[in-house]
Amino acid sequence: MRRLVVLGIVGLLFAASAPLSLAAAAQATDVSVEQARKLIRERGGKAGFVVLDVRTPAEFAGGHLPGAVNLDIQARDFLTRLGGLDRGKSYLVYCRSGNRSAKAAQAMERMEFPRVYHMREGMIGWEKKGQACGRTRSDARLGRLRWISHRRPFDPSSQMTGSEGCLAGC
Repeated sequence: MRRLVVLGIVGLLFAASAPLSLAAAAQATDVSVEQARKLIRERGGKAGFVVLDVRTPAEFAGGHLPGAVNLDIQARDFLTRLGGLDRGKSYLVYCRSGNRSAKAAQAMERMEFPRVYHMREGMIGWEKKGQACGRTRSDARLGRLRWISHRRPFDPSSQMTGSEGCLAGC
């Protein structure tokens, strides 16, 4: 009996000494297209909110959410650049179908980003709902996006932002 009490106390002490970050690990929030649209409408353009497109630069050039910045999940240095992002900001992460952005959101969880929203339906869902999106203007701009994406530290303010206008029917 005494041995059980001692083991119980030791177990409680061990559990209590576990890092609090494990108990309160950051968790991405899955959002629908409608919820993502609302987030963009309410927070888009504000310094503390980033719409993060994790598709390739070519996909991004073909159409992206308003105000989005591109950080290619397939780039060799994706995790390094992702880790360099400001954890004080909120991020809406998306890709084409939701698969790559789910992986990016999981990586952000592991890196303890506190406010990550994952648009689970991706651009496919966005387009099905008839939402507008931006496009890049030319292949020359796409080349610049590739150069930024692969050779410079990620800086959301230096990326294409969709300010070229939103076009229906992406």
